[in-house]
Amino acid sequence: MFVRIRIRLARIGFVKKLLENPTDLEIFKLKPSPRFLVGLSLIGFSYLIAWPLITALGVVAVHLKNPLIFVVGSPVSYGISHLVFLLGVFVAGKNTVVYMNTFLKWSLGRFLRKVLGQEAIARAGLRMEE
Repeated sequence: MFVRIRIRLARIGFVKKLLENPTDLEIFKLKPSPRFLVGLSLIGFSYLIAWPLITALGVVAVHLKNPLIFVVGSPVSYGISHLVFLLGVFVAGKNTVVYMNTFLKWSLGRFLRKVLGQEAIARAGLRMEE
């Protein structure tokens, strides 16, 4: 039963294209621009500021017995973190999408090869390139 499901999945157009034409990771060998690195740093920093700040606001609110600090401060800190994330995406530019797209296609192709297995891929009539 599961073999038939895997064969049908392997015949879907996008999956078929991923399996027959593996994604090339050559783009990751190129040296990224300083602007791209600054954008990625801002994206990473946005993740680092939100939750520790929200936790600190919770501790301060409990210590001062003033829940309004947490109720107002948490959404504001999350909003600031989101703005920093968007700024990072803007600064990193279109290369972010190219890198992300390449990596996601490569990882999805590897995942599908493992999940589908050689039998389902062969029975679906796909020709594999390595």
